Amino acid sequence: MTTTHDSTTAPDPSGTTAEAASTPLALALPAVVKPRMRGWLHAGMFPAVVAAGLVLTAFADSGRGRVACAIYVLTACLLFGVSALYHRGNWGPRGEAVLRRLDHANIFLIIAGT
Repeated sequence: MTTTHDSTTAPDPSGTTAEAASTPLALALPAVVKPRMRGWLHAGMFPAVVAAGLVLTAFADSGRGRVACAIYVLTACLLFGVSALYHRGNWGPRGEAVLRRLDHANIFLIIAGT
């Protein structure tokens, strides 16, 4: 005997069905409920990156090394600073959309900066 599972009604790991997850209340819930600690790690990392970056840049052996360190520190500051703003603040739809795009773009910048 074989059984087939319909992916639209099969429960996901959280125990809800796809139909329940598509209700207006379920779609609005993540926008209303924000984890209390979200963004605090990135907010704390911003000044740490600035301090460590200044030391790293100052102790670089050559001019090229200082430029490379400065680029890395700049991209790391952008990553952590924008991410902290995005996740810690309460923004309107437009502000949230802009910060989300900047947050995601900074992930690519930090990759390029390394």
